[in-house]
Amino acid sequence: MRQIALALLLAAGCKSSEKSSSPPPATTAAAPVPDQPAAAVQHEPAAPATRDEPANTLVAGAPVRKSWGEGGPGEVVWKVDGGAVTLRAEPGKPEGVLFAEFQGRQQHVTNFACDTGAGSEAAFALTPDGKVLFRAAVGPAGKKPGHASVFLLEWKPDKGTVFVANGWQGKPDAEPPAWAKI
Repeated sequence: MRQIALALLLAAGCKSSEKSSSPPPATTAAAPVPDQPAAAVQHEPAAPATRDEPANTLVAGAPVRKSWGEGGPGEVVWKVDGGAVTLRAEPGKPEGVLFAEFQGRQQHVTNFACDTGAGSEAAFALTPDGKVLFRAAVGPAGKKPGHASVFLLEWKPDKGTVFVANGWQGKPDAEPPAWAKI
């Protein structure tokens, strides 16, 4: 029986190579052979599960942080009840703008002190309770040199909007409130 199965497998491989110049796909694990004890069969580790989420989806404990000189954090995806919100921070002088988009509808969330010079950066972080912290820090040459702004964003599913639940502004070396720490 094994000889017939092997012959069919080889014949299929030959026919597929006649149709295309590419080699047949490699297999990652062999089926156990009945003559071998179960301990002798080796299994390769399973491949990580593929996610249907975009690579820029916010995850608690993994802030997205980037300097404005490198283009800033750009867009991030926030998973909320009813779908996903795309948050986009756009730099500007003297102010940047934070937008949210949900189901094709764009919303202006807030403005923040911003400069694209050296030392200026922005970050998004998902809190353990599902809210988002957005932080923008101005470099030493900005309109408000050395200031940082932090906004706590909440999702209102009944209205389909993002709102600023809390805000803080201060020097980056100042101790922000506990809710504002990224």
